[in-house]
Amino acid sequence: MLILLSSLCVAGEPRDPVHWVAECQADGQAFQLIFDSPSQDVDNADMTVTLALADGRKVLLPLSPGTYRARPVVSNEASLCSGIGAFASRDQVYKGTSAKLLLWLSVDNRPGWDTLSLALLDLSEAKLLHSVERVAPIKDPDGRQALAVQVTPEGYSVRLERQWLQNTGSDSAANSIEDWMLVSVAHQRIRSQWR
Repeated sequence: MLILLSSLCVAGEPRDPVHWVAECQADGQAFQLIFDSPSQDVDNADMTVTLALADGRKVLLPLSPGTYRARPVVSNEASLCSGIGAFASRDQVYKGTSAKLLLWLSVDNRPGWDTLSLALLDLSEAKLLHSVERVAPIKDPDGRQALAVQVTPEGYSVRLERQWLQNTGSDSAANSIEDWMLVSVAHQRIRSQWR
Protein backbone atom coordinates (compact mmCIF):
# COMPACT_ATOMS: atom_id res chain seq x y z
CA MET A 1 0.00 0.00 0.00
CA LEU A 2 1.03 3.55 -0.63
CA ILE A 3 0.68 6.69 1.41
CA LEU A 4 0.67 10.02 -0.36
CA LEU A 5 1.95 13.09 1.48
CA SER A 6 2.20 16.72 0.46
CA SER A 7 3.91 18.99 2.95
CA LEU A 8 5.01 22.56 3.52
CA CYS A 9 8.49 23.62 4.58
CA VAL A 10 9.30 26.80 6.42
CA ALA A 11 12.94 27.89 6.62
CA GLY A 12 14.10 24.37 5.77
CA GLU A 13 12.12 22.82 8.64
CA PRO A 14 9.65 20.06 7.69
CA ARG A 15 6.04 20.70 8.70
CA ASP A 16 3.02 18.46 9.01
CA PRO A 17 1.35 17.88 5.64
CA VAL A 18 -1.84 19.85 4.94
CA HIS A 19 -3.16 17.02 2.76
CA TRP A 20 -2.47 13.30 2.78
CA VAL A 21 -4.22 10.10 1.75
CA ALA A 22 -4.34 6.65 3.35
CA GLU A 23 -4.89 3.89 0.79
CA CYS A 24 -7.08 1.10 2.17
CA GLN A 25 -8.46 -2.28 1.20
CA ALA A 26 -11.06 -4.30 3.14
CA ASP A 27 -13.41 -7.10 2.11
CA GLY A 28 -12.12 -6.89 -1.46
CA GLN A 29 -12.91 -3.20 -1.88
CA ALA A 30 -10.37 -0.44 -2.25
CA PHE A 31 -11.07 2.97 -0.75
CA GLN A 32 -9.23 6.00 0.60
CA LEU A 33 -9.25 8.15 3.68
CA ILE A 34 -8.43 11.73 2.74
CA PHE A 35 -6.99 14.01 5.43
CA ASP A 36 -7.19 17.65 4.38
CA SER A 37 -6.79 21.10 5.93
CA PRO A 38 -9.29 23.52 4.29
CA SER A 39 -7.18 26.51 5.38
CA GLN A 40 -3.99 24.86 4.06
CA ASP A 41 -2.41 25.69 7.44
CA VAL A 42 -1.93 22.79 9.87
CA ASP A 43 -1.49 25.25 12.74
CA ASN A 44 -5.23 25.93 12.42
CA ALA A 45 -5.92 22.29 13.41
CA ASP A 46 -8.85 22.22 10.98
CA MET A 47 -8.08 18.96 9.18
CA THR A 48 -11.08 16.89 8.12
CA VAL A 49 -11.34 13.18 7.28
CA THR A 50 -13.21 12.08 4.14
CA LEU A 51 -14.07 8.51 3.16
CA ALA A 52 -13.64 8.11 -0.63
CA LEU A 53 -15.13 4.91 -2.04
CA ALA A 54 -14.21 3.19 -5.31
CA ASP A 55 -17.67 4.03 -6.77
CA GLY A 56 -16.85 7.75 -6.51
CA ARG A 57 -18.85 8.51 -3.35
CA LYS A 58 -17.14 10.83 -0.86
CA VAL A 59 -18.41 11.13 2.69
CA LEU A 60 -17.09 13.71 5.16
CA LEU A 61 -16.77 11.85 8.47
CA PRO A 62 -18.18 13.73 11.50
CA LEU A 63 -14.91 13.71 13.45
CA SER A 64 -13.59 16.73 15.33
CA PRO A 65 -11.21 18.85 13.27
CA GLY A 66 -7.56 18.61 14.24
CA THR A 67 -4.15 17.86 12.81
CA TYR A 68 -4.23 14.17 11.89
CA ARG A 69 -0.84 12.55 11.44
CA ALA A 70 0.19 9.39 9.64
CA ARG A 71 1.51 6.87 12.17
CA PRO A 72 2.63 3.31 11.39
CA VAL A 73 1.26 0.43 13.40
CA VAL A 74 3.20 -2.52 14.80
CA SER A 75 0.73 -5.37 15.17
CA ASN A 76 0.27 -9.12 14.95
CA GLU A 77 -2.26 -8.40 12.17
CA ALA A 78 -1.63 -6.26 9.10
CA SER A 79 -3.36 -2.88 8.99
CA LEU A 80 -5.92 -2.54 6.19
CA CYS A 81 -4.81 1.06 5.49
CA SER A 82 -1.45 2.66 4.81
CA GLY A 83 -0.18 5.20 7.33
CA ILE A 84 -2.76 4.46 10.03
CA GLY A 85 -4.08 1.50 11.97
CA ALA A 86 -7.23 -0.04 10.50
CA PHE A 87 -8.60 -3.44 11.46
CA ALA A 88 -11.80 -5.37 10.75
CA SER A 89 -14.16 -4.82 13.68
CA ARG A 90 -14.60 -7.68 16.13
CA ASP A 91 -18.01 -6.81 17.58
CA GLN A 92 -18.68 -8.85 20.72
CA VAL A 93 -22.47 -8.75 20.23
CA TYR A 94 -23.51 -7.59 16.77
CA LYS A 95 -22.63 -10.17 14.13
CA GLY A 96 -23.87 -8.37 11.01
CA THR A 97 -22.53 -9.22 7.59
CA SER A 98 -21.50 -5.75 6.40
CA ALA A 99 -17.87 -4.68 6.67
CA LYS A 100 -17.01 -2.66 9.78
CA LEU A 101 -13.60 -1.09 10.19
CA LEU A 102 -11.98 0.30 13.34
CA LEU A 103 -9.60 3.19 12.61
CA TRP A 104 -6.71 4.16 14.92
CA LEU A 105 -5.97 7.86 14.34
CA SER A 106 -3.07 9.92 15.66
CA VAL A 107 -4.10 13.52 16.45
CA ASP A 108 -1.68 16.36 17.24
CA ASN A 109 -1.89 17.52 20.85
CA ARG A 110 0.94 20.07 21.08
CA PRO A 111 2.82 20.76 23.26
CA GLY A 112 2.25 17.16 24.37
CA TRP A 113 2.43 13.99 22.32
CA ASP A 114 -0.21 12.98 19.81
CA THR A 115 -3.34 11.39 21.21
CA LEU A 116 -5.18 8.35 19.91
CA SER A 117 -8.68 8.70 18.49
CA LEU A 118 -10.78 5.69 17.45
CA ALA A 119 -13.46 5.61 14.74
CA LEU A 120 -15.79 2.76 13.74
CA LEU A 121 -16.86 2.80 10.08
CA ASP A 122 -19.57 0.89 8.27
CA LEU A 123 -18.16 0.60 4.76
CA SER A 124 -21.35 -0.72 3.14
CA GLU A 125 -23.33 2.26 4.48
CA ALA A 126 -20.38 4.67 4.08
CA LYS A 127 -20.91 6.15 7.52
CA LEU A 128 -19.31 6.64 10.90
CA LEU A 129 -21.04 4.45 13.50
CA HIS A 130 -19.18 5.62 16.60
CA SER A 131 -16.02 7.43 17.64
CA VAL A 132 -14.04 7.95 20.83
CA GLU A 133 -11.75 10.91 20.44
CA ARG A 134 -8.54 11.75 22.31
CA VAL A 135 -8.40 8.47 24.23
CA ALA A 136 -4.86 8.84 25.66
CA PRO A 137 -1.39 10.07 24.60
CA ILE A 138 0.90 8.00 22.38
CA LYS A 139 4.38 7.99 23.94
CA ASP A 140 6.66 9.31 21.20
CA PRO A 141 10.00 10.75 22.41
CA ASP A 142 11.61 10.97 18.96
CA GLY A 143 8.60 11.65 16.70
CA ARG A 144 8.86 8.26 14.97
CA GLN A 145 7.09 5.91 17.38
CA ALA A 146 4.73 3.36 15.83
CA LEU A 147 1.48 2.50 17.57
CA ALA A 148 1.66 -0.97 19.17
CA VAL A 149 -1.64 -2.86 18.76
CA GLN A 150 -2.25 -6.50 19.64
CA VAL A 151 -5.29 -7.99 17.87
CA THR A 152 -7.13 -10.84 19.63
CA PRO A 153 -10.43 -12.63 18.94
CA GLU A 154 -12.03 -10.52 21.71
CA GLY A 155 -10.69 -7.14 20.59
CA TYR A 156 -7.46 -5.17 20.84
CA SER A 157 -4.76 -4.08 23.27
CA VAL A 158 -2.90 -0.84 22.58
CA ARG A 159 0.14 0.64 24.32
CA LEU A 160 -0.58 4.21 25.51
CA GLU A 161 0.51 6.64 28.21
CA ARG A 162 -1.48 5.99 31.38
CA GLN A 163 0.26 8.39 33.73
CA TRP A 164 2.74 11.28 33.74
CA LEU A 165 4.93 11.35 36.87
CA GLN A 166 4.80 14.72 38.61
CA ASN A 167 7.43 16.54 40.73
CA THR A 168 10.39 14.59 39.37
CA GLY A 169 12.53 17.64 38.60
CA SER A 170 12.54 16.60 34.93
CA ASP A 171 10.13 16.81 32.06
CA SER A 172 11.80 14.02 30.07
CA ALA A 173 10.03 11.11 28.39
CA ALA A 174 11.03 8.95 31.36
CA ASN A 175 8.08 10.51 33.24
CA SER A 176 5.63 8.91 30.80
CA ILE A 177 4.35 5.61 32.20
CA GLU A 178 2.77 3.38 29.56
CA ASP A 179 0.26 0.60 30.01
CA TRP A 180 -1.99 -1.61 27.87
CA MET A 181 -5.46 -0.28 27.15
CA LEU A 182 -8.13 -2.79 26.15
CA VAL A 183 -10.33 -1.73 23.24
CA SER A 184 -13.41 -3.65 22.15
CA VAL A 185 -16.54 -3.15 20.08
CA ALA A 186 -20.00 -4.19 21.32
CA HIS A 187 -23.37 -3.22 19.85
CA GLN A 188 -21.41 -1.19 17.27
CA ARG A 189 -19.96 0.99 20.04
CA ILE A 190 -16.28 1.36 20.93
CA ARG A 191 -15.33 0.62 24.52
CA SER A 192 -11.97 1.14 26.22
CA GLN A 193 -10.51 0.47 29.65
CA TRP A 194 -7.07 0.12 31.17
CA ARG A 195 -5.93 -3.46 31.61
